[in-house]
Amino acid sequence: MLAALETVSGQAPRTRCLVVLEDSGEEEQCQVLMAGAAAILPCEAAPTRVAQAIHALNAGEAVVPPPLLMTLLRRFRRATRAARMRDTALGPLSSREWQIIGELAAGHTTGETAQHLDIALATVHSHLRNIYRKLGVTSRSDALAVAERLRRQGGARILWTRVRPGG
Repeated sequence: MLAALETVSGQAPRTRCLVVLEDSGEEEQCQVLMAGAAAILPCEAAPTRVAQAIHALNAGEAVVPPPLLMTLLRRFRRATRAARMRDTALGPLSSREWQIIGELAAGHTTGETAQHLDIALATVHSHLRNIYRKLGVTSRSDALAVAERLRRQGGARILWTRVRPGG
């Protein structure tokens, strides 16, 4: 069923799926929603409830069992906190910009950096312009010095990372 939901939501994203479940727990219900369902009803739902759910879906609403709403809210809050912590840990730079800094810190040229990260040379130059602007610097050496200070302030949360295509 999950594969079918994922296929439908991938191929027809505007389609709203209603799933009727028998004796399901919150985890199974979450999986069904994540796979693409927009509505979940228990199998013992009255025909009028099914009709109401279909009308709600047509109006662009989701139909979720009330106890599941609290579970979803807790998960959303956790994910939001994690994202805020990640953004704080990264400081003003994006993760890709930290990868660029890592490549430069390792002594690689702009061309080598583009090759290592499997991106265009122009993209590396664009990232460098953004890095300079965000850090308020005008040179690579200044960018590396400021980035190192930021990395130290962030403790072990910021790591120089290098990604190789296919690896």
